[in-house]
Amino acid sequence: MVLLGWVLRPSPALEGEQAAVPSSPPAPAAPVAAPAPAELAQPATSPRPPAPPSIPPAESSDAMERLRAIVDSDPGAALALSREDAQRSPNSPVADERSFRTMQALVHLGEIGPARNEATTFFTRHPESSWGERVERLTGVHSPRYFQNPH
Repeated sequence: MVLLGWVLRPSPALEGEQAAVPSSPPAPAAPVAAPAPAELAQPATSPRPPAPPSIPPAESSDAMERLRAIVDSDPGAALALSREDAQRSPNSPVADERSFRTMQALVHLGEIGPARNEATTFFTRHPESSWGERVERLTGVHSPRYFQNPH
């Protein structure tokens, strides 16, 4: 019997038992032909870079709960938490709310220009978000839809 390169053979020292001894080495592999010059001239295709890591839903949910709890009382910490969460999970299902909370923190810190820039990015990434109206009220930046269907 052969198991992963080992053969079970009767052992002279132990009557009726078997001992594992290495099997003969595997046969050498067949030589590989060198690539033709035309094959060498073609550039190698590189694999796609891995997708950014995403936080498990429970962690993202915990981060959002903390963000909601501190955005008004500690906007500096909320801004740091929001940016960290965005780094770890850019495509989170709550990315639109996270972006809104980032704007809230920026407004509380008196950073109106960066909050408005975040709003412009928000409407590019989340044009149909239910958070859009709140973003408009907070920053004064309107969704492009606003200009297509004036109110």
